[in-house]
Amino acid sequence: MLSRIVYLRWLTWPAEQQAKIDAVIKVEEEEAARLKKLEEEQKELEEQMKNELEGGGQQQQFSNFGSQQSNQNNSGAGSGGQWYFYNQSALSFGFTEFTKKWGNRKLEDNWRRINKQSELVINDGGDGGDSQEYTDSLELAQAALNDSISKLDAEKERLLTLKKFRIHKPKKDECNTKILEAYYNAGIIYKEQLENPKESAATFEQMLKRYPDNKYKLAAWYNLYRCYLAAEDKEKAEYYKNLILTQYPESEYANIITNPNYFKDAQRKTAIAQVFYENTYRAYMNGQYQDVIERKSAADSLFPPSNLTPKFTFLKALAIGRTQSVANFELALNNVIATYPKDSVSVLAKAILDKMKGGVVNNVSESGAPPAEQPKGMFTYNADTLQMVMLLFPKSNNVTELKNRVSDFNRTFYSTAKLNISDLIFDKDYSFILIKDFKNSREAKQYVANLSTDENVFMNMQKTAFNIFALTQPNFVTLIQTKDIQKYLEFYGANYAE
Repeated sequence: MLSRIVYLRWLTWPAEQQAKIDAVIKVEEEEAARLKKLEEEQKELEEQMKNELEGGGQQQQFSNFGSQQSNQNNSGAGSGGQWYFYNQSALSFGFTEFTKKWGNRKLEDNWRRINKQSELVINDGGDGGDSQEYTDSLELAQAALNDSISKLDAEKERLLTLKKFRIHKPKKDECNTKILEAYYNAGIIYKEQLENPKESAATFEQMLKRYPDNKYKLAAWYNLYRCYLAAEDKEKAEYYKNLILTQYPESEYANIITNPNYFKDAQRKTAIAQVFYENTYRAYMNGQYQDVIERKSAADSLFPPSNLTPKFTFLKALAIGRTQSVANFELALNNVIATYPKDSVSVLAKAILDKMKGGVVNNVSESGAPPAEQPKGMFTYNADTLQMVMLLFPKSNNVTELKNRVSDFNRTFYSTAKLNISDLIFDKDYSFILIKDFKNSREAKQYVANLSTDENVFMNMQKTAFNIFALTQPNFVTLIQTKDIQKYLEFYGANYAE
């Protein structure tokens, strides 16, 4: 049943793939035929050598026997010669000619027939002509049967080859994902770094041809629109512009096309939202918890959803913890975890809930995490658990710009790693960007090394003011609670160093 399914799938494959499978089968069949012929020639040679060796001792006997018979009975000899079976030269020549034509044949009846399993003798009293015709017909029928078997064998061979080359679906999907990422990254590199819009457009076109519906389709359309504008191909630029405006009229790309100042306006709104969030954070630090709750509602109406939205929600949850019941606090924290599971605020919210289960209730520090004891070994090292990377920097740096640069770095060099990136305020002087998740400390340290040496990420920034390090989730929570960055850097140097 499985073989039949595989064969039916093969029928739906493109002609190019079918031809490749048949080409593989043909090469294998030719090689098998060559090896079989070589083996037969070797056997034939060995048989001839064996016959010659065995015949050497008998030849003298046949010669002597022939001489004796010739002397005793001259009537058996022809004029000046011997009887054929006493003439060794004629006998050897005849044997060689027979072997060339028929090969080494076993001494048996019906040796000339292809199929010797069954025998049918027809004697109609005639001269044997009909019998010969029957024999010829039987040989033709056998040849047709062999041809049919050959065709069946060919189909069986195709099925076996299909099974051998069949790709498991998850592996196939993984390969296609990597190929898609490679196409998209190549198109971006041609466009942004090499400033070659024609090659960039060709790459995006090929990507869309191979993967018509993919997650980068809209982005590829916009890049094609920009590439053809740069190449002064107005017709193609207009084509991709219309695709975006008709199929994705509410997208950011459509807004950028219709409003040349959209990007500047968006940057201005982001800057305003960032200031609004920092003021909300200061209100929480000053104990203005009701103001925090009100400012969260105002942010929802003033600004579209952004990376600041989880932070506003988390601040509101902390303010609820200061002003309302424990049940409401738990409900607010669970809402943060459920709504933003990939953001760093969910880690902090979960840490608070864990502490509350241990008896620390409604008593949170300025950072939002409950106060923690500071034993001598406050940080623990575990190389084989999930890791995060923290990028800690002075608040004077542009958080949005830096986060975008890190996102570009991840998209270029870690496109298949599925990393999540978020940012938060560390204290009144520092902010941080958190990148997660890495499988173990080795992967996290490699990421730290690669990010630290990337020139584009820290362009026009004072790189010495940045701290980049890996840490586990428990250590992250402890660091947020204690704010003892120097202590953690000492721990990191002692445990994560090569």
